[in-house]
Amino acid sequence: MSFEGIFGRDIAAVDFGTDRYLRCSKERTHISRAVLDTYSNAVYLSVGKFHKGAYQSPADVRYVAATSMSYDMLMSVYDVNTRNMFACRLFGFEESTRAMLGSYIDSLKKLKPNLEARLIGLQSKQSFVYLSRVAGSETRHIAIDMKLGVSHDVLLENRLYRPGELINMTTLEQFERSLKH
Repeated sequence: MSFEGIFGRDIAAVDFGTDRYLRCSKERTHISRAVLDTYSNAVYLSVGKFHKGAYQSPADVRYVAATSMSYDMLMSVYDVNTRNMFACRLFGFEESTRAMLGSYIDSLKKLKPNLEARLIGLQSKQSFVYLSRVAGSETRHIAIDMKLGVSHDVLLENRLYRPGELINMTTLEQFERSLKH
């Protein structure tokens, strides 16, 4: 069964969204913020921003990161063959984002891409209605490596987190207010 089929089946389940949802082959590895910032080869996305590009040499952007994610999500489509990636950080799924994503995928069709897609974010018990258009309870700090195509948990303080340290204390209303500033 394809990922879309599994994801669609999981979304339709009665208890979807009540607890952390993880569908992958392994847990993410860690990377410290010092590593991301040392060589100035990281792009940090805020809500509503995106990055398109390819990693071809050490002078190129290698990491696309999103820190302090709570009710938003990071979506990426990565072509394993060309190291091309489209990543966006969003809250909801607007038509303009769908159009950009569709245009990006269409531009790769002649290259016979080998695509990997990632959706990272949201909170347990948060409305996930719009996820079907895209086919936890912790704050997340994520970096995606454009050279290798893997995602990492970012250690903002360059150390492992203690239990409970990443619990999201922001309410949905506080998050929405912060987007208006």
